[in-house]
Amino acid sequence: MANNQLLKTLKSKLIIILALVCVVLFSAFGLVACGDETTSVTDPEYSYTDTKKPGHFSNGGFSYGTADLELTEYPLTSVNGWTKSIDKSAKSSYVSSGSVNVTTDGWKKLSATLYDDVDYRNYLVNKGVYNLEDVKSAIKNSDAHKDDADYTPTDSEIKDYIVTNYIVPLNPGSKDDDNHVYMLNNYAVNKEYGLGSAQKLSASTSITLETGKISKISLWLKTQNVSGISENAGANIRLVNSIRNTTQAEYRISGIKDTEWTQYTIYVKPDSEFNCSVTLVVGLGYGNGNANDATDYAEGTVYFDNVTFETVENVNGITFDQKDVLNFGSKQTVEAKGKVLFYDMTYQAPTSFFTQLDFADVANTDYYGYTKSNIQYNGQYLTSKSIVGNECNVDVTKDAGVLKLRLSKASYTIKIDNNGSNFVLDGNNYALVSFKERFKRFWFYTCYP
Repeated sequence: MANNQLLKTLKSKLIIILALVCVVLFSAFGLVACGDETTSVTDPEYSYTDTKKPGHFSNGGFSYGTADLELTEYPLTSVNGWTKSIDKSAKSSYVSSGSVNVTTDGWKKLSATLYDDVDYRNYLVNKGVYNLEDVKSAIKNSDAHKDDADYTPTDSEIKDYIVTNYIVPLNPGSKDDDNHVYMLNNYAVNKEYGLGSAQKLSASTSITLETGKISKISLWLKTQNVSGISENAGANIRLVNSIRNTTQAEYRISGIKDTEWTQYTIYVKPDSEFNCSVTLVVGLGYGNGNANDATDYAEGTVYFDNVTFETVENVNGITFDQKDVLNFGSKQTVEAKGKVLFYDMTYQAPTSFFTQLDFADVANTDYYGYTKSNIQYNGQYLTSKSIVGNECNVDVTKDAGVLKLRLSKASYTIKIDNNGSNFVLDGNNYALVSFKERFKRFWFYTCYP
């Protein structure tokens, strides 16, 4: 009897245990099932996507590739879609350039980084932005130390004071919502203070323009403390352009010194038949092929942001500051002035042929020059000297459209060009260029079909 009672008790407990196990299993299954029907929550991730469209500039906001950067890693010197370089053998800048974060925290971190660059600090002192003794005096007279006449400010206090009062206020802000801009710095050192350098930022993408539509290139810029010797010594915007696969002279805006964010827009009309392309280049100052020639150098900082490209059907209702036309084959840079510009790349058949050079005007020396080797000039023998027109001591005469030169030494080179530019041949015709020599005399003539 007792055994039967014990068995019943054990069975009851076993049933209860099995029931509890079933409840736990069904509950777990229910949680899993419910989990499949809901969205799991994860830590948020922030990124800046490159919104480049085919045939457009890449990373026009200079934020692409910055998602994983710590604030202490700015400036980002290698920027996706752009290449920074020295312009035509100019001297290097001693302060870094690159994409920067202009949020309050981002710029504060960058300001500390800039302060740690002794060349940047020296530049600020040289420009009169701050005086170190004045900074120390301000710290000593602060509420924290004004009662201690012998107090000496620490390096940390000096840094914090300069960063807070002189560098943080330089935050340029941005012209879009990604809080990134490109900062281009031109700063030299020692005896070269005030000269700066010449650097450029080139878009990696060359854009082929769409026939029958107008291309619109726009960007924003802002300068700080920009100075230089010449009127070109400022920020600049350039279009390296080509037509019929032939690179043309640059189209550019020079000497820009806007101290507030300013928009520049260039409308480009391509030729209706021949392919046209442009590459955008922006910079600060120009190099002249010689590092010691600082004529067009610029010192200071320029910020670029929100570079865009689009096509429009027409330009009706737009007021242009200046309109320019492509001079095919010319080496002369097209200098534009203004903030809203129009550049017509329509191909025009050239008219600059040798037929213009009939040598009828003895005084007209614009179209030819001489390079003499190992000959006497002003009483001295020179290894090489290039001279133009009537500077030359060569006996030059013109008779019946013939150029005559009486050579007194061994070597002369005659160069005939189109007033400093190349001669351009009409693609729809043939041209024959020939010359004859007779009795040590030369003359030139050209025939056309």
